[in-house]
Amino acid sequence: MVLWNQIQYFGIPFFPTLWLLVSMQYTGRVEKMKTIKGILLFFIPIMTFLLRFTNEWHHLYYKRIEVQEIEGVQVLYLTKGPWYFIQMAYVLFTLIICTWFYFQRYRKSVGDERVQFRLLLIASILPYLALILVSTNFGGIGIDYTAIILPPCILMIHLALSYFNFLEIQLLARERVFEDSASGLILLNRYYQLVDHNEKSLAILSNIRADLKTDNLKDLLTDEQEFS
Repeated sequence: MVLWNQIQYFGIPFFPTLWLLVSMQYTGRVEKMKTIKGILLFFIPIMTFLLRFTNEWHHLYYKRIEVQEIEGVQVLYLTKGPWYFIQMAYVLFTLIICTWFYFQRYRKSVGDERVQFRLLLIASILPYLALILVSTNFGGIGIDYTAIILPPCILMIHLALSYFNFLEIQLLARERVFEDSASGLILLNRYYQLVDHNEKSLAILSNIRADLKTDNLKDLLTDEQEFS
């Protein structure tokens, strides 16, 4: 039980920060994020990660970890320590910002984009339920409800960013394959007219003084032995 509780902390502490960065990316606010601010956002998650895995030395994250039997079922009872509530406050802080970002974008969106941001908004609201259940110790057995609430949230995020945002993923793939390629790439139609090209192609063709806008590329590439 302790092992699986530790394994979940490879992801849980970092979810709020990553979720905040995603919300900034998809609502057009990521440009305002400076490097130093990005590093500071990860301070509490990293501290949570370290304190959870060294908890037996200081008990700052969990005051006590014990196995209790409730109606014949053994459960891991976790008594929260002071840093646990710091992490919860940080989660609440990031959720409020994410919810506000998505709500603003949701009000202005239409069509499929509105469906997408509705999913992202719901995925931002559900973790509030986990915070309430954890802070009130619902059921009296000390369960970390975050691990139960996050999977459906992640599913909605995946659906919103893949199904309803497929065009943007295609554009990102084009940028990685086409624009960032180390090779010169030129896209022509069946009449050998220029449709698209990357920066590397300009550097190569400048050596033969070719004008991509005016030259007949079919004749040009035939005459040049290097390209034929």
